[in-house]
Amino acid sequence: MSIDAHKNFAVSTVQTAPSPATSGTSLVIGTGDGTKFPAVPFNATVWPSGENPTSANAEIVRVTNIATDTFTITRTQESTSARTIVVGDNIAANITAKTLTDIEDAANAAMAMAIIFGGG
Repeated sequence: MSIDAHKNFAVSTVQTAPSPATSGTSLVIGTGDGTKFPAVPFNATVWPSGENPTSANAEIVRVTNIATDTFTITRTQESTSARTIVVGDNIAANITAKTLTDIEDAANAAMAMAIIFGGG
């Protein structure tokens, strides 16, 4: 089992939107911001500037590659719907349900191993 890497304050804005905007798999973030984000792969949330992310306005994407400030993404992760990603949108590697599930799965596996080997 692999748990995604994390970084605090991994947030930026979209400078170049995917093309097409609802299905493209590459976007460019703010200049120099690529270093703010964790090692790939990780999930990130994209949502409109000036709004809080909600299930109605945000999409979770999987970032699979970073080349300076260009992200290669897989769309519609964690049961979210594709949205039109536009210049100025926010993007952040934040806590999602996957993050918590990964931690829970690792903790459960560790507890099971402890029970098997007499530690629990």
